[in-house]
Amino acid sequence: MKRHVLPKGIFRAARILFVAGFLCLPAAAQREYPIAAIQGSRNISTLENQFVRASGVVTARLRNGFFIQTPDGQTDNDPKTSEGIYIFTRAEPPPDAVPGNAVTVSGRVTEFRPGNVVATLTITEISYTQGRDFFAVTAKNVALPKPVVLSPDDFKPNSVDQLEKYE
Repeated sequence: MKRHVLPKGIFRAARILFVAGFLCLPAAAQREYPIAAIQGSRNISTLENQFVRASGVVTARLRNGFFIQTPDGQTDNDPKTSEGIYIFTRAEPPPDAVPGNAVTVSGRVTEFRPGNVVATLTITEISYTQGRDFFAVTAKNVALPKPVVLSPDDFKPNSVDQLEKYE
């Protein structure tokens, strides 16, 4: 019987490719959703814990994340859904995550509870991990979406989901 011998490094290379493919799966497998679909019309996103991609205009930058919003003219026209979302980066956001840049970003949809207080409602966000998830600038110097003006009528008592559209 003839014995076939593979080069020594072939198994190591196959193992590296397998692990690299597994680690890249979240970014590659993510489906793009409009921000309004990620936010939904209820307090908790129906996409919680799923990996998604979203596109929007950066409207603000913080030390551990940034906000993106759907550009004017591309909204879903549903008054119960929000057109903006926070991208939580854990550390300094990517350098190009600056107001006025249109970006596409991926990550896991999470529900963040400020202060970890059970009585506090959660905030839907996309949790971005550098090296795992995707971030790209698609345009620079884009006009910021028009600001939303709140009035006392927007604050109805005993309605958990009333402010979801502004989240």
